[in-house]
Amino acid sequence: MKKFIAIIISIFLLFPSANVVYAEGGYCGYSRILTTDTGFYSDMNGSYLKFYLPYGYYVKVLEVGSTYTKVSYMNETSQFPFLTGYVKTVDLITTDKIPVSPYPLLS
Repeated sequence: MKKFIAIIISIFLLFPSANVVYAEGGYCGYSRILTTDTGFYSDMNGSYLKFYLPYGYYVKVLEVGSTYTKVSYMNETSQFPFLTGYVKTVDLITTDKIPVSPYPLLS
């Protein structure tokens, strides 16, 4: 019986669950904006600048690219819908922690 339990445990350790989902394109989490000239672009080539992101704010990383990273900005509310766009990958400082308040509390 002990051998049977040991075999079952080793099978689970050797073969991870098939339900594990990995993010496509690498790390997905939050990044903090630490410059005043970080552009938020509507396309992955950086051709169409929408605006500059405010210093100290966070963006949610959706997909990491070599040159540009797809991010979302702000929370989804009726007053302030979130925006999806692209930021230069070199301009992002990633963090493993989920920020308590990644976006400003606007009322």
